[in-house]
Amino acid sequence: MTVSRDILVAPASSFIKNAGWPLFFFISIIAAVLGLFLRLLFSPWNSPKVTANRPGLKEKEDIWQTK
Repeated sequence: MTVSRDILVAPASSFIKNAGWPLFFFISIIAAVLGLFLRLLFSPWNSPKVTANRPGLKEKEDIWQTK
């Protein structure tokens, strides 16, 4: 995290001087939206549950259920 905070600031400031604040904010918004879209594609929010047969358990027994 500190690399992006410390090293990438200098090129960003020269880009802001040349392009202007409105274009900089527009590009920042596009980058943020693309990052959120990639998170939807690669995050396992609704992934199917993985089940495995374990020795000593009955077939329908839930190992996390408290008794």
